[in-house]
Amino acid sequence: MLRARVFAAWTGPELVTLWFAPGDMTVAAASVDARVGGRYRITMQGTMDGNDIMLTATGAFLTSVF
Repeated sequence: MLRARVFAAWTGPELVTLWFAPGDMTVAAASVDARVGGRYRITMQGTMDGNDIMLTATGAFLTSVF
């Protein structure tokens, strides 16, 4: 049960928006295609060192562990 919840937190865009951004930043948009060859894109926005910023993390799923 815990394993499924953790997997959902990392791969469900609606859940990623709840926790992924550091500090006072928020997740503005998230997409996750959690299959081999799928991609993810998570855009965060907020203030860092007194400056308004927007950061995007992107990547691809290269292999499966299941």
